[in-house]
Amino acid sequence: GDETAPLISPCKCRGTNAKVHLACLNTWRRASANARSLRECLTCGHVYDTRKSQLALMLDSQWAVPVATGVAIGAAAHVVAIIAAIVCGSIGNAATRIYHAMYLYPPWRNWTWAWAVRLAAALDTAVVATVLLGVIGFAHAIYIKYQQHPQHFLRYSAVPLVMLANSHGGAAVRVFSAIGLWVGYHSAFKCTRSLASYALLRWGETILEVHD
Repeated sequence: GDETAPLISPCKCRGTNAKVHLACLNTWRRASANARSLRECLTCGHVYDTRKSQLALMLDSQWAVPVATGVAIGAAAHVVAIIAAIVCGSIGNAATRIYHAMYLYPPWRNWTWAWAVRLAAALDTAVVATVLLGVIGFAHAIYIKYQQHPQHFLRYSAVPLVMLANSHGGAAVRVFSAIGLWVGYHSAFKCTRSLASYALLRWGETILEVHD
């Protein structure tokens, strides 16, 4: 932290633990594995006196992280759909390739009414984005497993996965995509929660000094 920053007394500790830089304290609160350290001193048990900003009130909401995660995934899905449309020439072509690969025959592809065609295009876009995000999430999970235990992965996981994909085709892709979506959401949720915690400590609240 900045050694020139003023020292504060955020709790009732005495001696060498009495004063600390606010930035250093926030770093410790964020890094600690004990969730209680966000709200209280683990040494003396004093609950920090904080002044919260409007941002902190928003981040403290139980819906803040899930909603932010959903927005981030929605934005990622939009980007993936745009890339797929560019690569395949149109979102319809991308959807057709995915339906053929997964042996899917969605009923909306036969709709002919003007409003239904627009709805069908939106459904195609949703399917393309969802499947591709799932595949990306699954590939990322496989890569992480390989990095952790390369020999074990190649020996016990790679061959069964290849055999499953070869024998079950589209069904395997659907399963892989579903697993990838779950893993992707879990990873995005953890990342969003970490960013929210950082924002809360960095800009959302200020710990006030204890006055005897």
